[in-house]
Amino acid sequence: MSTRRVRFDDEKKGSIHVFGLGIRLVMQITLESNYLLQQMECVFHLEDGPEISDYLASIECPEVSLRHLYAEGKPREQAYNEIANEILEAALTGTTCGYLTQGNPVFLNTVVFTLRDSAAHHGIPFFVYPGVSSIDTLLTDLFLAVEATGLQGFEATHFVRMRPQIDKRVPLILFQPAIVEALDVRYTTGAYAPGVKILQDVLAEMYGHSQEWILLRSAMSRDDSAMVSTGIVSELLEKAKHLELGTLIIPGDWN
Repeated sequence: MSTRRVRFDDEKKGSIHVFGLGIRLVMQITLESNYLLQQMECVFHLEDGPEISDYLASIECPEVSLRHLYAEGKPREQAYNEIANEILEAALTGTTCGYLTQGNPVFLNTVVFTLRDSAAHHGIPFFVYPGVSSIDTLLTDLFLAVEATGLQGFEATHFVRMRPQIDKRVPLILFQPAIVEALDVRYTTGAYAPGVKILQDVLAEMYGHSQEWILLRSAMSRDDSAMVSTGIVSELLEKAKHLELGTLIIPGDWN
């Protein structure tokens, strides 16, 4: 898999090019991605606000919104497969397809991995271009000196299933804590309370009920700012409404 010097005019079949959008939308699109997006015949995305549409229009790039496929209550696996299939079908017609997706495209992104496997199966050229991940913005917003503290990080559902051996001295980062064991799309209904309770019980077992946590939601747009909530493990379910779109941090003894 290559990510550089693609000659689109030499390709005899369609291709799929995945671009990391970053966490703060248009402001974190790289110059590399900005240049290559202008060479796409169509760009798929899941954003429902005007910012991405306005940006793509400004670089004269045809867009296709697939937001309707990520529908409230739909099983997540079904939604991911339908999104990937729409992009794959366009590539199979010979179209140079872009897919603009939040964050870093290979971090917590089932659609991208599904696309990669499908493209390989059909012999379709597949390329990925980096974006700013939630890890990058989190380290910056909290000013974590990970070179000194180390870092432990898990997607929250995998964390509760694995119950890994952890080092309490090292900061622990849990991504997507609001949807632990949630199998359907929860775009508007907020945190999945049964899953939050599972996460709370696992953290209480590992750290104790009085362990402090930090909940960070990074700035999501130009006019937004990072939001920070705090609490202790025994309050996690009570404060579940704060978890939506946030990342949970157990600070450890680094400070």
